Amino acid sequence: MEKENYYVKKSEKMKSFKNYLNIDEAKQVGIIYHFTSVNNLIGIVRKNVMYSNLGYISFTRNSRLGYNDAEVRIMFDGDKMSNKFKFEPFQHKGAYSYDKDIETIRKSYGGEWEESIKKNKIKDILKYIKRIDILDEIKDYPSDMKKLDDIKKKLPNNIEFVFVKDWKSKITMLKRARK
Repeated sequence: MEKENYYVKKSEKMKSFKNYLNIDEAKQVGIIYHFTSVNNLIGIVRKNVMYSNLGYISFTRNSRLGYNDAEVRIMFDGDKMSNKFKFEPFQHKGAYSYDKDIETIRKSYGGEWEESIKKNKIKDILKYIKRIDILDEIKDYPSDMKKLDDIKKKLPNNIEFVFVKDWKSKITMLKRARK
């Protein structure tokens, strides 16, 4: 009986000590991005879900990455997402495949810094979005602008919606958002 009390008291002291120190054991992923098209953004916002038929959903730490069809850069709270999902470094090797040697992946990332979540679907995705950047060139397409105006109304107020000249734009603002 005395031994049990000892362990209970020790456990309570540890909890108290952790609370005193305010230890935050969550992973520190930071800000991550997903580049996509206007049409894909519309689907994400309308359904509040991200889909992939590849077996994983890709993100990057590189805010300037973009790609040919990417008119949209979505900024996510990676810390908040890491409480529910496991991020894994990803490296393309011709065909898509995962590499178990994380250090090798990290060394050969180059400018991509890709992270992925091994899922075909992430539900309730809007709660993780901090900001959506749209390339200015979209303003030349009235039909896309109308779609964007419609989905903007469906976004929670805490999600910032910004038009940018290119993916290098807003870097100062991104650095401020990370703090």
